Amino acid sequence: MKADAQEGLGTVRVPQLTTFELPTFIVYSLIILLMLAHFTCYPPLSTSIQIPFTSNEIPANIVDAFFSPAWAFTTMPGFRPTIHK
Repeated sequence: MKADAQEGLGTVRVPQLTTFELPTFIVYSLIILLMLAHFTCYPPLSTSIQIPFTSNEIPANIVDAFFSPAWAFTTMPGFRPTIHK
């Protein structure tokens, strides 16, 4: 409260935020998490995706092109993810 009062009276100068920079570990962590999600949470082939809160959807051929690296990764020899029930 004292700082707000001093600011209002003009006795204290308010610092101005001039630059903002994300730390590099946050950027790298975000990239790794996005790649992990991209390679593990992909839809089946020929599936279109509906855009939330609209009646529009992304066509299947665009979705397949975007997730083709994930499909190539999972078809590598020795990599066969399975879900056990």
